[in-house]
Amino acid sequence: MAWTREDAIASDLTGVTSATATLALAVNAGDLLIGVAHSSFADPPTQPFSDNVNGTWPVCDGVWDSLPGGSSGRTYTAHITTQAAGAGALTTTVLGNASATRTRLIVTRWSCTAGQLYSLAAVVEGTGSASPFTSGLTGTPAGAGDLVIGIAQGANGPGTTFTAGTDDGASHAYTAGLTVDRLFEEYILNASASTKKATGTESDVEWLAAVLIFNASQSGGGTGGGLFWDSH
Repeated sequence: MAWTREDAIASDLTGVTSATATLALAVNAGDLLIGVAHSSFADPPTQPFSDNVNGTWPVCDGVWDSLPGGSSGRTYTAHITTQAAGAGALTTTVLGNASATRTRLIVTRWSCTAGQLYSLAAVVEGTGSASPFTSGLTGTPAGAGDLVIGIAQGANGPGTTFTAGTDDGASHAYTAGLTVDRLFEEYILNASASTKKATGTESDVEWLAAVLIFNASQSGGGTGGGLFWDSH
């Protein structure tokens, strides 16, 4: 499968319960949108993501708790397959907890020659307090051509650095990052069937990490959602 990352944007806002990020390019029907967000207080809304083309996204694919040392907040992800082309730039909004003092958001847009994208095959998460970070391996193998997204979050503010890791001899590419309570996203286009993990190095003392596998071999049906995990 030939995946192409068409666009990516990051937003980091203080003193707010929501964040908005606008992708520079118009979307096409069948594009896959992936959102990653962090709210500085615990529970996000059930359906926190929306955009000006698709409306409200399905429920979160994953939600996980504060860092091992007790730092407050939740990090959460969602995805949706665009059902119609958008004439202009796409604006995505994420809602945090009503008491949030900071909300962070990463949005990426992917296209694939296989056709409509909608299948989330696996989600695995892990936590730790020393580098390197790793989500642990997925129980479901990623197939050849699958898109593997790795996510990590650190506890500290400016100065925290992340480096994308290597899995099965292939290096992850770095997608986007923020400078406060750093969110980090990496990806790899899987070459052969194997279990996968998010992995890399980080300069922080605590981290959360997760890996998501998106399958492009199916067509039709569904717009997003699917698997759901919650570690709280």
